[in-house]
Amino acid sequence: MSANFNQINSVQPSYPHSQANTQAVEQQQVQLHRENAAALQKQLNKLPAIGEDYLDKKISEINEALRPYSRYIEREMHDITHSIMYRLKNTSTNEVIDEFPPSKIQDLVAKIWERVGLFVDEKA
Repeated sequence: MSANFNQINSVQPSYPHSQANTQAVEQQQVQLHRENAAALQKQLNKLPAIGEDYLDKKISEINEALRPYSRYIEREMHDITHSIMYRLKNTSTNEVIDEFPPSKIQDLVAKIWERVGLFVDEKA
């Protein structure tokens, strides 16, 4: 009985996909991702660039529309990640009602970057 058990354990499973087939499929997937990324980049390059003046103008227009509701939008850049953040604030109390993306998320990203070593010591 133990001889049969050892024979069963020593048999390697036979799958229709060999390691070579698996690598070929992975290479095809990588190539497909590269092609998709290149096609997406071409589409993005066709989009017009949006400048600071345009953004400032649109935010001013939105703030005019929000004035009756005692609200305004503020735009600023995160100190570390340099992501643009938008805050919806109350005009009278200056209280932050909502923000996108949340500053806590941006702070978390900055801490992850720091731990991974993405920051460069600018003192050197």
